[in-house]
Amino acid sequence: MSDVMVTLDTGTMHVGRAAMAPMVVLGPSWQKPLEWLPLEIPNARILRGQDRDTIPENYQLDEISAESAIAALDDLLHTYPPSAEARERRVEQSLVTPNAG
Repeated sequence: MSDVMVTLDTGTMHVGRAAMAPMVVLGPSWQKPLEWLPLEIPNARILRGQDRDTIPENYQLDEISAESAIAALDDLLHTYPPSAEARERRVEQSLVTPNAG
């Protein structure tokens, strides 16, 4: 029933993707996008640093600025404005089960 999500690369991101919620995803630069990111999904904004081949010692997800996350969130809210109808539609689509006949 959320209008938008801001999430790390965690199970929450996968739940949001399954529920078709608009989301800003903050991803680590050492993990390859093809492995986990919701690529080419219009309602997802993916933010991550420049690709790295290894995990730096004491890595922190600090290569993404707060300003870029806020800008991505603003873009999502502009493109997908909060709406009770959109929330209900996502819930209905998430609860549909295939015909067992």
